[in-house]
Amino acid sequence: MVTIAVIVDVIAVVAFAITGRIHHAEGTDAAGILDTAWPFLVGLAAGWITVLKAHENANPLSIVPAGVTLWAWVMVGGVVIRFLTGAGTAFAFVATATLVTGALLVGWRAIVQLVLRFRGTARSS
Repeated sequence: MVTIAVIVDVIAVVAFAITGRIHHAEGTDAAGILDTAWPFLVGLAAGWITVLKAHENANPLSIVPAGVTLWAWVMVGGVVIRFLTGAGTAFAFVATATLVTGALLVGWRAIVQLVLRFRGTARSS
């Protein structure tokens, strides 16, 4: 289950990067996408290390602690790396990135939890 969650999270972060590049009329070539995504992917990797070590019994599909921990690491890691490398860290960017990555990383887990809840309710009926 961890592998699937990691793959979905990576897709979410890359989708965030692609969407941002499209919105700002930047190229969507692989190099450009990687240039935008890599700081956030590093944050995601740090988040997964934290989830697996500090919350080793946590369900990787859980909103708390997994989803929220990963979201926090994606944002802190991404913004700090962007700041240190001279990439944009304007308030509007950070605010938008926080909302979008939260919707993506926590949102897909919320959908999974709803589906699991409804499946459980349907089976017990």
